[in-house]
Amino acid sequence: MSVNYQDPLSWSLELEKHFCGDVSSASVQSHLRIEDKLQIDCCSKATFIGLYDGFKGDEASSYLRECFFPSLL
Repeated sequence: MSVNYQDPLSWSLELEKHFCGDVSSASVQSHLRIEDKLQIDCCSKATFIGLYDGFKGDEASSYLRECFFPSLL
């Protein structure tokens, strides 16, 4: 992950090559504590992108990021 040091509330993931194309992502937060979680996982036949809303806490979004994709496999 690459960080824009001029703005502590922004970050980006560099462009990476995958079997079906290139993938990158970026985020700009509105405050220091972010509750939403982003997930990008690639396997030999698919790319999975998940954005989980952590409304009023990050417990549910953290759990989904850890468990959802592995359960699909």
